[in-house]
Amino acid sequence: MAVDTAEGVISHIQADFADGRDSQYLTDIGQKVQERLGKNELIMTDILADAGYSNGSNYDFLERRKVTGWIPVFGKYKPRIEGFPYNREKDEYSCPMGRPLPFKGFSTNKDGSAFKNYWAAPRD
Repeated sequence: MAVDTAEGVISHIQADFADGRDSQYLTDIGQKVQERLGKNELIMTDILADAGYSNGSNYDFLERRKVTGWIPVFGKYKPRIEGFPYNREKDEYSCPMGRPLPFKGFSTNKDGSAFKNYWAAPRD
């Protein structure tokens, strides 16, 4: 359900199967709300959602549409990994033994969100 929090007006309602994550539905809901608002010469500027809608592809979707997302980062996210310092300039981590874990590429979760891969050389 999408609600105009300032006015308390329901702007969209949708039921989906419970076989997926909430995060995979935000882009569809966002597009439908934007279309409906556009027909009434209104603009969606912000979206408020719980952490279940948190993922990189949703943040990218909102950024491309110039919509501010008020979505907390999902609880499992850890910005720092204890014992693995991050070097922003090199975009790499170091393991507790001091070996580098450089950025190797992107992978995709089941819900389509991308994440970065870092790993050490097999000889390390």
